[in-house]
Amino acid sequence: MNCPDYEKDIWLYDELSVGEQQKLHAHLHSCEDCQKLFDEIQATKDVIQRAKEMKPQLQHAAAFTNRVMDRLPAERESMSIIWQRVLENSWFHNAMRLASLVLIVFFIWEQRPTSYQITKLMPRQNSVFLNSLAFIKKYDESRKTNAPESWYARYLKVKQSTNHN
Repeated sequence: MNCPDYEKDIWLYDELSVGEQQKLHAHLHSCEDCQKLFDEIQATKDVIQRAKEMKPQLQHAAAFTNRVMDRLPAERESMSIIWQRVLENSWFHNAMRLASLVLIVFFIWEQRPTSYQITKLMPRQNSVFLNSLAFIKKYDESRKTNAPESWYARYLKVKQSTNHN
């Protein structure tokens, strides 16, 4: 085998079988470049392992937390001041009132029934439909009489004549 094949084995050292590891160690004794690469990779793995095992120092964590917490209230106060100014302005209140009024009018307008719905909902039984032409003719006939009549008497006359037809 040549060195590129062993280089791959060096990177996968922890996953090799015991026989493959022994074969790799035999090559490392004879090849100085591969031995150097193996040592660097093992040193890197050791550093990573020690970093995993390190526990944070509480004094530094507390200081970091304090710095973060000291900055947060200042940002919240600045945002609350901005909102406070906006909410105190009378133009904002007037704009909200206008927007509410527009929405109410819009929703009422949307809920009104259409002419189709009105005709569908109108009851067909026991309904009175006036034939305006017949009503006008009867009214004109009643006006041709010479005796003055009260409006109620004329109404009754027209009503009786239209009910019989």
